[in-house]
Amino acid sequence: MFAPMFKIPKPTDSTSSDHSRECQLWQQQFEQRFERWSVPVNGRRLGGYRSLSEGEYRRQICWLHGNGFNSLAYAPILAALSDPDYSTQTGLGLYTTDLPGHGHSQTTGKPWPVWRELASYVEQGMVQQLPANSDVERIGIGHSLGGVVSLLQAHQYPDRFDRLLLLDPVLFTPGIVAAQQVLKALGLWRWMPMPKVTRRRDSRWQSVSLMHQQLAQKGFYRSWDPQALAGFVAGGHQVVAQGAAQRVELSCPPEWEARIFSSVPQRLTQAIREVRIPVHVLCARNSFPFILKGTRRAAQINPHISYQVWGEGHCFPMEQPHQTAALIKEWLARTT
Repeated sequence: MFAPMFKIPKPTDSTSSDHSRECQLWQQQFEQRFERWSVPVNGRRLGGYRSLSEGEYRRQICWLHGNGFNSLAYAPILAALSDPDYSTQTGLGLYTTDLPGHGHSQTTGKPWPVWRELASYVEQGMVQQLPANSDVERIGIGHSLGGVVSLLQAHQYPDRFDRLLLLDPVLFTPGIVAAQQVLKALGLWRWMPMPKVTRRRDSRWQSVSLMHQQLAQKGFYRSWDPQALAGFVAGGHQVVAQGAAQRVELSCPPEWEARIFSSVPQRLTQAIREVRIPVHVLCARNSFPFILKGTRRAAQINPHISYQVWGEGHCFPMEQPHQTAALIKEWLARTT
């Protein structure tokens, strides 16, 4: 059975709270319901979380995060979907993967990320973790980068998923893919807006407490649900030695994140055209314009792909986690 329901602590005033202790407490409570896993893949370490349960699942969600994030940034959604009453009634289990170079997973060891290779890493982790049981319905849910990687994985390994739900996936149009490739070939990728900003961001702090406090003050994170930010901090840092002392760093190096922003998925149109399972896409109202354009194109190419406009910004899973969880439950009920 699942552990009793827990509440993720919300950040309080930085002058009277210890954010480091808060994150440690949060992770202890989270691990009452989930266990962390780690396996070797191609000589590197791949990690994530999976549900703790004594029973067997009838359905299992395989969750992938966006670029620069980690599994625990979606903690409020994972908490809602793993609620004991709901999960027992629906027979639902959860399995998350930290993509290479994020959270508890090492980079691939190569200078540039290859999106189909990322999908292969996720698949190899699943092969070691998930039993080959045809009676379990496997559902891929991915946000942003994770949405496209889930689609590529479904294309590369057609028997892995029964259906997909993609949350504002970065479905590049052919024009954007061509432009990105030219910029990379000319060495101009470093001056593109997203990589440029990413490479300059703060990535080191003296403590987890300072990391949490300072990120909470950044404009990008101010609209996040406090529980999502607490999860991001808990799953997105590593402690490294600094002489006799220690410091905290982002587990996703800004250079790796920037290179993902500057890369493109290989054979994306082929994957869109050939995927043969139901794929539903949620496009945010105020996200990058190319996402809705690319999604409409995908739906025109493949009748298995459907979409709807939902959510405010690109990070709606962190900004509107409770509404997102409710929508996912509704979608799961319709597709049973």
